[in-house]
Amino acid sequence: ANALAQAKSADAFQKVISDHPSTPAAASARLLLAAEQRKGNKFAEANATLQKFLDTNPKHELVTTAKMAIAANLESLGNTDEALDTYRRLAADYPKDFNAPLAMLAQVPILKRSGNTDDARKVCEAILTQYRESYASAEASQQLRQMKLAEAPPTDSAVNALPAAAGADSDSAPAQDGEGSSIPLVEISPAASAAPTP
Repeated sequence: ANALAQAKSADAFQKVISDHPSTPAAASARLLLAAEQRKGNKFAEANATLQKFLDTNPKHELVTTAKMAIAANLESLGNTDEALDTYRRLAADYPKDFNAPLAMLAQVPILKRSGNTDDARKVCEAILTQYRESYASAEASQQLRQMKLAEAPPTDSAVNALPAAAGADSDSAPAQDGEGSSIPLVEISPAASAAPTP
């Protein structure tokens, strides 16, 4: 434990693992080593370290945390299908663990990026149903709102909200339609068109 407290680098963590194998200090050193490797963008090495942690400490209280880190590393490596599968297995295998709703939540951006918004919505709804007391439920609710806004058709509310004098402004040049009537040019900002309607 003393050696672990003094360890501050990847080499020092590796020394703790070598000098004190099969100890709680070695288990902690593996997790810290994997974190250092991830910081250095050595995602494959970090996953090898985490897998060794899982192999030697299958009952450790941080098993799900290690699996979350493996999935995040897979995502960083561009292996999104494998990352998604890892998150799904974690949530299914450890439904009562504190990481289960986080594993479900981590699936949402992957699903959205791949165009599977229906699946992303279902995951968010499952979080709200199964884990309504967790932090993840607030984030799932936010994700659902964002998906709903993204799918909503544009409304005329932004145009109707403009002051009546906008068309009479001397800086705005009216466009003419085929019948000769004036149609004021109105530019709607993306922020205005994405505003939620009550």
